[in-house]
Amino acid sequence: MMVQFFTFVAASLGLASTFRAIPSALLPSAIRSHAVSSPCARGRLNARSRLVCQASSAVLAKEEGVKRPPLGIYVVVLGGGPVGLATCAGLLGLEHIRKVTVVEKGPRDLEKDGPFSNMIGLGARAQNNLNAISANIMDNIKPNALPSGPGSVMTDRAGIRKGLYTMLLDTHGETGRSELLFDTSATAIDTEKKEVALDSGHSVGYDVLVLADGVHSPNGDMLDIPSLRARKYAHYDAFKILNLPPLPEPHNDPPRFHSFNTRHRTQADLTDVYQRKVFFSLFPRKDGTYVAILRFPLTDGKNPRGITTAQELKSLILSMAPTNATLADVYAPYLSAALTDDKMQACVDMYPRAFWSTKRKSIVEADRGIVLVGDAAIGFPSALGIGTARGFEDATHLVRSLRGAAEAAEGAGERCSKEDTIAAGLREYEPEVLRERRAMCDVTVLAMQATDTPWLVMPKQVMGPIMDADRKYSAVKKDWPSRIWIWLARLTYSTRRVASPAADSLRASYKK
Repeated sequence: MMVQFFTFVAASLGLASTFRAIPSALLPSAIRSHAVSSPCARGRLNARSRLVCQASSAVLAKEEGVKRPPLGIYVVVLGGGPVGLATCAGLLGLEHIRKVTVVEKGPRDLEKDGPFSNMIGLGARAQNNLNAISANIMDNIKPNALPSGPGSVMTDRAGIRKGLYTMLLDTHGETGRSELLFDTSATAIDTEKKEVALDSGHSVGYDVLVLADGVHSPNGDMLDIPSLRARKYAHYDAFKILNLPPLPEPHNDPPRFHSFNTRHRTQADLTDVYQRKVFFSLFPRKDGTYVAILRFPLTDGKNPRGITTAQELKSLILSMAPTNATLADVYAPYLSAALTDDKMQACVDMYPRAFWSTKRKSIVEADRGIVLVGDAAIGFPSALGIGTARGFEDATHLVRSLRGAAEAAEGAGERCSKEDTIAAGLREYEPEVLRERRAMCDVTVLAMQATDTPWLVMPKQVMGPIMDADRKYSAVKKDWPSRIWIWLARLTYSTRRVASPAADSLRASYKK
C-alpha cells in the first residue's frame, strides 16, 4: 500500500523534480526497493511515475554505488587476422560484452599463414595500442627479424596472430566469453535477424558485427549495403617474394634493411612520368636468412622489364645500384651466389601479386550494428606493417567508443536500450578512423611516389606522424607545403595508373 500511495501522490502533484533531489537516505525503504527493481522498464507505470522511478534509481546509483547490470552484447568478428584477433581481445576487456565469436576461414595452424605474410614492423605506435588491449601482449609476440629502428619489433603476420591467439586462450579460454572458429567461412548475413550463416551449417547471432577480413572484404561485398560499398583498384606496382640463405660471412655491423633499385640512366628519363624503377629489397631475419621482395611496374607484365629467363632476371638484380653503396662489395658476391638458377627460375614462373586499395564513403552502419576495422575499412599499400599498426588503432578506438557510449548511457539516469548504446558507440568510432585512414592513404602515396620520382620529395613534416607515435596522420594536412606535395603525388600517381591501358587485363587477372 505504501508503494501505491507514494506513487499516486507523485503522479498527482508532479513532484518528479522533488524526488530527484531527495537524498536516498530520506526515501522510505519501500520506495527504495521499488526504484531499484525498476518496474518502469517493463511499462507498468505511467509516464510521470516512470520519471520518478528513474530519478530515484539515478540517486541510488550515484550515492550507494548501485550498478546497472551489463548490457550483454554479443559480437561476431569476421576475420581472424592480427586486427581481428586484436579487436576480439580488446572487446573482451569490456564488461558489457557477453561473448565474442571470431570466424576465420584459415586453418588453426597459425604457422600456415601464406607466402606473403612476411615482415611486419611493430613500432611504438603499434606497441602502444597493443599494450592498451593487454598489458603483457608484447611478451607473446616474438621478433623473427632484426628491428628496423630503435624500439621496433620486426615479426610477421603469423607471429602476431600466434601471440594474440595465445593471449586469448590464457586470459579468456575458460571464461566462455570467446569462441574462435577456424576453417569456417560466412555464407550469408541476415542484417534484419542479425545472424551470420556459416558453411558448417550453423548460424551465430550478434548485436555487433565487426568486419576485419582484409582489403578485399568478401563479407562486406556480401552485405551489399550501399553506404558500405567499396571502390577497389590495383596499383601500378606488382611484387614477388623470395627466401634467401644467410651471408657466408656475416658482416660486422649489418644494416637492418638493404634496398637496390634501377636508376634513371639519361636526363630524358627524368621527364618521363611513365619511367618506373625496379626495387629489390632485403630484410634480414634473426636466424641470418633474408626475405627478398622484388617490386616492379604492373605494366611490365609477369616479370620486370618483360624478362622471360632466369639468367636475365639475375643479371637485372645484380646490375641494380645499392642504396648504401658502401655495402656493394659485401652484397654483390653474396647475391651472385644466393640467386641460384633454380631460385631465379622459380621467381620467373611465380605469379606476381598486386598492391590493392579500397575507398568507402562510410565504414559503419550504426543502426544495424555493423562496423569495419583495419584494411576492410579503407585499405592502402602498406610499408613494413604501417597498415597493421593502424588496424590496431582502429581496434582500440572501437573499444573506447563502445565503452564511452555505455558509460554515457549509464550516467544519463535513463536506461538506454542496448541497440541505442551500440549505435552511439559506432557513430563515435567512425569520424576519426575515416579521417586518419584517408590521411594515411595520402602519406603512403607520397612515400611511394617520392622513392622513384625525381621531382617529388618526402618532407620531414610528413615523416613525423610515421615516426612519432603521439602524432596523428591527419596533422600532415594542416601544413600547406605538405598539402602541395601530397597533391603533386596524387597527380603523378593518378597519371601513372590511368595512362597504362595494357595493365587493365593484368589488374583483373591478378589474384586477390
